[in-house]
Order: sequence, then C-alpha cells, then structure tokens
Amino acid sequence: MEVGPADDRYEREADQVADEVSTVAHQPPATLEAISRQISQTPLLQQVRQDGNAPAQPTVDEVMGAPTVNAAIERAWVESKPLAPAVARGQPGSTKQEQGGWILWNSSTQGYEVRRVPGGTRDGLAPIAGTRPVVASPWFLVAWFHTHPNTNAEGYSPQPSDADRNWQNAEARVPGIVRAHPGYYTIPYP
Repeated sequence: MEVGPADDRYEREADQVADEVSTVAHQPPATLEAISRQISQTPLLQQVRQDGNAPAQPTVDEVMGAPTVNAAIERAWVESKPLAPAVARGQPGSTKQEQGGWILWNSSTQGYEVRRVPGGTRDGLAPIAGTRPVVASPWFLVAWFHTHPNTNAEGYSPQPSDADRNWQNAEARVPGIVRAHPGYYTIPYP
C-alpha cells in the first residue's frame, strides 16, 4: 500500500466523510414505536410479505470498499492509537484502545451508515456488547467492525480471536471486520 503525503486531498476527503459519519453515529436511536410505525409503512416490507424476497445485501468486500465505511474504519484505527509505544501484554501503561461499531446499509439509496460505540481497552471492545442496532427496512445491519491496535511483539495476534468469533455468532450475527497492523481481516457469518 502506498501512503500519500499528509493533508493531501484524499486525506481531507476521508476526514470529511468520517466527520459526517461521526455526526450521524451520535444521533439518538429511534424508539421502538417509531421503528414499528416505519416498518408497517415500508413498501419494501410489503414486497417481502408478498413474495418472501428481501433485497440482496452487499458482500463484506463491497461493504469494506465503500468510501464512507472505509473512512470510518480508518478513523477508528487512528483513534485506537496503533502507533503508541509498545507495552508487553499484561503490563500497565498502554494507551492503545480497541475501537469499533456497526455498519448499516440502506437498500433504497445503496448508502451506508456507521454507528460507533465507545472505545474499549487494549484487550477488548466490551462496550459493543448489547448495542446491536434495531433496524427497519430499508435499513439492514450488514457488518460489525473493531480494531486490534496491539502488535505481535506485545504478545497479541492481529487476527480475529476465538472471543471475537464467539461473540459474533452469539450477538452480532453479521460478518465482522477487524482492522489491524497488517491490514484487514474478515470474520464470515454464519
């Protein structure tokens, strides 16, 4: 991967998209009543009821290739402080912090929304537990993501852990994306 100069037009565009995503991510969630009302009034839901077909959702590669999603994951990566000084696993003093959230897709506009959760610790993203978004058509939950900012030298694997997979299968129930030093890893679902 080639890295461009600091503050080039691509970095400014990514920052602008990430700012827009962050603004959307901090909006209050809809109430269950509002979601139910939206569901009952959605033409797409009527189509699903009539023919049993929901729209084909994007693949995890398509999700990762969306500029809005890529910018949000890269912003989370920077906020996880992957370049902070190395501290061995089990030792105090690391400022690294896993970051992550949820990725939603709108079947009408083909657009994405990224909802961040509060940062975790260097050892996990516990704040994501219990935050799986409730969505209504035309919105679909298509992925979750988090960062692994620690290194092999610190005693961590960059790859998805068994805990990541177990939590995904129990709660997320959508594909996962992990951003780490070597790049991106995906966790298929189911």
